Amino acid sequence: MSRAQVDAAATARVQDEEGSDEDSDEEEEEEEEEEVRTELMAAADDGNTEAVIALLADPGLEVNATDRDGRTALMLAVDRGHTETVTALLTARNVDVAAADHSDRTALMRAAERGHTEMVTTLLTAPGRDAQSLDVNATSGDGRTALMLAVDRGHAETVTALLAAPGLDVNVIVIEGGYGGRTALMQAAEGGHANTMRALLAAPGLDVNAAGPGGWTSLMEAAARGHAEAVTALLTAPGLDPPLAVNATNDDGRSALMEAVDKGHTETVAALVAAPELNVNAADGEDGKMALVVAAERGLAEMVTALLAAPRLDVNATYANGGTALMYAAANRRAETVTALLAAPGLDVNAADGEGRTALLEAVDADHAETVTALVAAPGLDANIADDDDGQTILMRLAEKGRTEMFKALLTVDGLNVNATDSELRTALMEAAGGGHTEMVTALLAAPGLEPPLAVNAADVDGATALMWAAGRGHAETVTALLAAPGLDVNAADGDGETALMQAARLGHVETVRALLVRPDLDVTAANCHGLTALDHAEKGGHIEVASVLRSRRRRSV
Repeated sequence: MSRAQVDAAATARVQDEEGSDEDSDEEEEEEEEEEVRTELMAAADDGNTEAVIALLADPGLEVNATDRDGRTALMLAVDRGHTETVTALLTARNVDVAAADHSDRTALMRAAERGHTEMVTTLLTAPGRDAQSLDVNATSGDGRTALMLAVDRGHAETVTALLAAPGLDVNVIVIEGGYGGRTALMQAAEGGHANTMRALLAAPGLDVNAAGPGGWTSLMEAAARGHAEAVTALLTAPGLDPPLAVNATNDDGRSALMEAVDKGHTETVAALVAAPELNVNAADGEDGKMALVVAAERGLAEMVTALLAAPRLDVNATYANGGTALMYAAANRRAETVTALLAAPGLDVNAADGEGRTALLEAVDADHAETVTALVAAPGLDANIADDDDGQTILMRLAEKGRTEMFKALLTVDGLNVNATDSELRTALMEAAGGGHTEMVTALLAAPGLEPPLAVNAADVDGATALMWAAGRGHAETVTALLAAPGLDVNAADGDGETALMQAARLGHVETVRALLVRPDLDVTAANCHGLTALDHAEKGGHIEVASVLRSRRRRSV
């Protein structure tokens, strides 16, 4: 049985209980005029003990007569809580204590459901009462025993009274009805009635390891509903069979821990983690994820902290393609959870999945600055991991995306190689320059690991430098920032002999041309492989203003 089916059954039971509440309310109202009631029923319903005693003196009295719902005078007195009246009725020679109404509920069941403990005791100790006259394990139409009815309502004192009854089977499993396959303990666990649970756990012979529909144990029921106190009570029960019971799984392959994690019950998870026999690294039978991965993926930071307290937890355990809890937290932008995981002893912050992706790369791709900032503060972080396909480093990726906050945070990592190149020999400086990210360029030029003039004059496979990347795209402000770098070669040419000035002129970026012309050592007359100068490019492209600026500079240079 799936979780959905189990929950559906639980919902049906709740509706049954609500229906029974409505029935009880209706029973307390005036009966319809057409209702046929005996004098004895009326007296019992009113709690008129004297009248009941007087009526019982009639040898021909039908003491077990029923109303249209099948209720006897005894049941009516029980429903109203008239203990003295019930006691009087039990003295009747032929009173049927075990009689059931049209819902198959006996007087004992009705008293138990209402928490009338004294009345339950009175019924159980009635003169002449024995196992044959009153079956304490009988079930109602919906499959519940008197014990279950008391448990469902959380009547701990009533439960204790029933447990003292000779012949009571505390482990009785309902065969039919909406409660089929369940025990009273399972009901108590589902309802989270801690006092009721303790009363049941004190019963000799209780089977705390029994499983109901769908393979659900009492421990799973309590865990799935977040009843931490009930979970603790079950874990300390003398009859529990660890580690079997603690790690048992239902038909969906889910343990009590997985159910608690799935429903977000942090306090319950902490209670389960306290069990020495718990296998905290067990994988979910449905999707193969361990509890820590699920909690991390959902950003349940407090729950992650609770799980990290487990002595045998493998914080680096992987799921599917090698993803760790840290990777899942990072990929889902869970900065607080990432911080919690980073505090775990033995965490491998540089672990990579089957595709070579680390938590840092996941956070960068998720575009979450807070998570990246948390990761770069981790001791031992390797920020130089590059993409397997094109060799692009994380720093290059951030530069390409223009993520300045994350970029600057990454620059603080010890051992960061700011001069690294990808498969096309592109550097982070080129990416930042090409995107016009002046703040990034300035930060890179000030980075302690940068190697000028080598880094600022480095060229990609086409011979283009960072200055050319910025100039060709018209980023005048970025060009100005680069020109301030010591050792910058403003006249460097690419594979076609094109300089930064030629590229800016060819594309008509007049402000960029003006920025370049600030440099006195700029060669405005240089020609490319085809003999074309910057002025030629401007004139050919019809960029009149650029051409005018260049002619003015050439005249001053003559």
